[in-house]
Amino acid sequence: TIDSYLMLADKDSKASVSGLNQKFQLVKQGDRTSVKIIGDVSTAALGNPVLREVNVNEAVDMIYAGTDAKDHAEGYDFVKSIQLYANHYERDEKINTPIGTQCAGCEFKTDQADKKSGFKECWKAQTKLTDQELEDDLIFDIWNFRKKASLIEEGIYKIEDVEQHHIGEIETDDLGALTTKERQWIQVEKVKNKDDQPYLDVALFLMDSQEWTYPLHFIDFETSMVAIPFHEGRRPYEQMAFQYSHHVMQDDGQVTHVSQYLNTEKGAFPNYEFLRSLKRDLEKDNGTIFRYADHENTVLNQIRNQLLNELEELVPDKDQLIEFVGTITSPVFDTGTPKPD
Repeated sequence: TIDSYLMLADKDSKASVSGLNQKFQLVKQGDRTSVKIIGDVSTAALGNPVLREVNVNEAVDMIYAGTDAKDHAEGYDFVKSIQLYANHYERDEKINTPIGTQCAGCEFKTDQADKKSGFKECWKAQTKLTDQELEDDLIFDIWNFRKKASLIEEGIYKIEDVEQHHIGEIETDDLGALTTKERQWIQVEKVKNKDDQPYLDVALFLMDSQEWTYPLHFIDFETSMVAIPFHEGRRPYEQMAFQYSHHVMQDDGQVTHVSQYLNTEKGAFPNYEFLRSLKRDLEKDNGTIFRYADHENTVLNQIRNQLLNELEELVPDKDQLIEFVGTITSPVFDTGTPKPD
């Protein structure tokens, strides 16, 4: 009788010692990566456990019975599947896996001429497309399109073969913004017409820009979420924000890199000083703030959640920082950072 477990990082556990992350360093030698243990790693030195045993008997039973996924050959349990794979391997005989939407993330793609593409081998065998055709725009590239599986079933693989009825009825937006289906059909038409020019709705852009206040601020963050915390009191996979860049555009179009933040202090928890610096840089005027992606909004809300857990005597400006985050972000209800204890 075997009980099976995975050892996983526990997001609900807090590290009780600092520097835990540095006790287990990844060292690369050639093509192999190993873990180098640094210093004392006794139970006492590691402090409060941040790893937890998770029983996976149920999952293992499903795998053994062959009911865990569609990857198993029909009617094959785990043992029969292993025999099937072993026999094909011994004969050097390929098993054709049915193509589908999962192929968009195929790990065996390559653009290098001296290497074979597993993606192309599968698709050439099952679609009759040529190497050159597989270099063309495929349906995987249609933005935010949810009907790719039905197109594959219909034998449509290239964007140029997509018709408007595949996209669906093209609805419009009352404010004049592009709807999802409009954007998708524009992309299809551009491929069909071999038009590589960007699309810009000038009228809508000018209307939207009337709401902007100069100078315009552009911010971009660099962050890290590590499995083993660096700092005492932190949980696995908590957000750390250690760098940002800040550019400003004046109403005459002049762009300047006006400030930046980079924490280089070894062992320091950077988030609150990161936020203080950002506050100093952005509170000088009421200019509109642009972020590189949703990432910046999420990170700021994660730091806000961390502040909610802090004692005021440890972070005297806690309330001001929380208020500042609220003025420059949209609400995020699940940032992946633990809510207040």
